[in-house]
Amino acid sequence: MDDDFFLVRFWGVRGSIAVSGPEFARYGGNTVCIEMRCGKHTLLFDAGSGLRPAGRAFQAADMTDF
Repeated sequence: MDDDFFLVRFWGVRGSIAVSGPEFARYGGNTVCIEMRCGKHTLLFDAGSGLRPAGRAFQAADMTDF
């Protein structure tokens, strides 16, 4: 991976309570979980309920180092 690579991904942005239902499908209902990639490093911040879909994506990409 390029050392200049930078990515911020929001896996959840809700407040303190996760929500579910069709009315939340567009923006999601998970609480805060932020992934930041800088070069070869991956950092996770505030691993709320958004960690679950993030974890599935990391597992599918065979990522093990954070």
